[in-house]
Amino acid sequence: MYERRFLIGLLAITAVLMAGCGAKSKLQSGQSQFFKGRVAKAESIVEPLKEKTGDKDYPLVLLSMGSIQLSLGDYRQAGMCFQAALTNLDVEIDAVGTAAQIFKSETGRLYRGFPHEKVLAHMYLGLVYIQQGRLDEARIEFAKAAEEDKGKEAGQDDDYAPAHYLDGLRALKSGDYEHARVSFRKVLELKPEFALGWYSLARASILAHDETEADEAWEKYESLTQSSERLARDGSTPCAVFMVDVGWGPHRDPDMLIGEFAVWKETKNAASVVRLGCAGKTPVSGFAAGDTYYQASTTGGFGEDLKKKIVSVAAKEAVSQVVPFAGLFLKSEADIRAWLTAPGSVHFAAVPVPSRPTTIELTVVDKNGTIIPIDNQVLYYIAGRPFEESQVIYARVLPNADYRRQM
Repeated sequence: MYERRFLIGLLAITAVLMAGCGAKSKLQSGQSQFFKGRVAKAESIVEPLKEKTGDKDYPLVLLSMGSIQLSLGDYRQAGMCFQAALTNLDVEIDAVGTAAQIFKSETGRLYRGFPHEKVLAHMYLGLVYIQQGRLDEARIEFAKAAEEDKGKEAGQDDDYAPAHYLDGLRALKSGDYEHARVSFRKVLELKPEFALGWYSLARASILAHDETEADEAWEKYESLTQSSERLARDGSTPCAVFMVDVGWGPHRDPDMLIGEFAVWKETKNAASVVRLGCAGKTPVSGFAAGDTYYQASTTGGFGEDLKKKIVSVAAKEAVSQVVPFAGLFLKSEADIRAWLTAPGSVHFAAVPVPSRPTTIELTVVDKNGTIIPIDNQVLYYIAGRPFEESQVIYARVLPNADYRRQM
């Protein structure tokens, strides 16, 4: 009887150690291609992993695929990936009949994500709905993003400015000017130097017939911009609003002092400033409205790790009572999994664009003010519209420019 229990336990441990290794390496390979700028290649590697719905890293596959599809401009597929990822991240382990999860090390368990990852996923899904004209559904996603945006200290919850700004643009398009004003005020509480935020508040206040707030917002907008860069107060300047994702988001490394825990680390990126403009025209600099490392590092990590450790220790002890030396296999190593293809920062810019289809040049500058040629992009067939009707155009500046320059 004892031998049988020993054999069953040994087989279970072996299964735990082997589960998902192939899928993880494939996912890492796809992410690596993405970082090198080979987005189509990354898509071909990660796409087949979407069929492996039972894999422990399945939500990470969907999040990564969503990033890839956004980079390729396929909003429909990106939306499906983010929607499926959120569905999987919201499933409680207890509810899926996987009690065996508690006997696995953290890296072997189903991935459940971090608050900032859910915020980003809801935000991108809301962006997809804006592109598709599904403004009511976009409103729901931005509300969910705000609900997921948790912080460890007062004032750190509900503080991701890009999601609020997109929700304000969504409200402007819907004609819900009061909601737009609330969203833009929230953005400006978080980012008072965001000139476009002040312009947006001015437009929403004008449309809501509040000239007092409009005057105050316009005065701030004027103080933060050059006259040559300003949009008309009456909203008549045809333009396009750009949302530009830059760099590589934060990653998790084992803690130097307590190796079984993981801490958030900021990934260094060459790109610092993005500039957009029509060929031959003075470009507009984007404003960095969101820092993903800040969001990740202020919304958890240690607390969640500690809860997993407590479960791991209890499970490890229980298995050791049945299978001698099981503790040697059921290690509580640091879980360093994270949504690596997420950006480091999110930038916004409203670029004056003629109402006829036009070419826009996106230029990237490093921290020393030097242009990074490999990250320049040309966006075709962009047509300007009045601000509250303007397109929201997504662009992705890939990470590791220095590395790719040497390839």
